[in-house]
Amino acid sequence: MAEPDDRNYFQRRAIREREIAGTCKDKSIASVHKQLADEYEKRAGGETATLKVARDS
Repeated sequence: MAEPDDRNYFQRRAIREREIAGTCKDKSIASVHKQLADEYEKRAGGETATLKVARDS
């Protein structure tokens, strides 16, 4: 489970990502920010990471 400082950080990041999503003109980019916000909220709640990130070789 995340420590209190981590939970606070994740909650702040979730809020910020939703703010950013709300200002995006491109729906695809807004969707990515919403996904990030969802991930931060999960982490704030103590869940493990579920977002998969593709890495270039």
